[in-house]
Amino acid sequence: MLGFSVYLNKKIDAETREYIRKMKDNGFEGIFTSIHIPEEDITSYKQNLQELGKIAKEQNLSVMVDIDQSSLKKLKISMDTIPNLKKAGITGLRIDDKLPIKKIAELSNLIEIGINASTFSEEELKELLLLNVKRENVQAWFNFYPSPDTGISQQFLEQQVRMFKKYGFTTQAFFAGDENLRGPLYEGLPTLEKQRYYSPLASILELQNMGVDLVYVGDGGISEDSLKQIDTYKNKKQILLHTKNAKMEIKIYMIMY
Repeated sequence: MLGFSVYLNKKIDAETREYIRKMKDNGFEGIFTSIHIPEEDITSYKQNLQELGKIAKEQNLSVMVDIDQSSLKKLKISMDTIPNLKKAGITGLRIDDKLPIKKIAELSNLIEIGINASTFSEEELKELLLLNVKRENVQAWFNFYPSPDTGISQQFLEQQVRMFKKYGFTTQAFFAGDENLRGPLYEGLPTLEKQRYYSPLASILELQNMGVDLVYVGDGGISEDSLKQIDTYKNKKQILLHTKNAKMEIKIYMIMY
């Protein structure tokens, strides 16, 4: 499955709506967003999340929210309010803090839960499976890495993916966008360091080849050229290449006899 990111530090406006519609039209099925709320922005973040959920429901898109326990409290999200959260269009929570294994199992029976694919161990997975966990609602989400030379290696990602697959869990990873890159560094938001400056299609195909199930663009934008490449590959299994016009310089040498 392909997904994309929409961030809530600015108002969900007509441009955001159009971007979401365009991504849906190009075969993307899920939205990732992140909420770590500064004290002064609680109201605006709550409004933006509600609006995002509404649009996602209209477009039949899933929404995974990356959130810490502090922001959960600020938004008054608890076990009791999760049904209302789902009605509002939010389909999953990736709680950034380390949750107790028992709490993950409990939450999985109410909503999709994202666990940290980089830090979760095999022992923790075994412990989780001993509890009343709804396995299909637990997804292993890797982080993205804004700063160059901080992303994870291919070897480590493949190792973790094999572990999660062994126990029947879905995995997710990010690739960098090529438009509207997220600040403050604007260096892309990939999971794999080697893919920081890859084209989106190249990243998608490589991650899928590694066994990753859910592949999301971490940045807030992806170019029309890249969307055409992705669409062409999905529908025709062809790779569309783009070229730039170049002036050809022809030199003529006259040989005097």
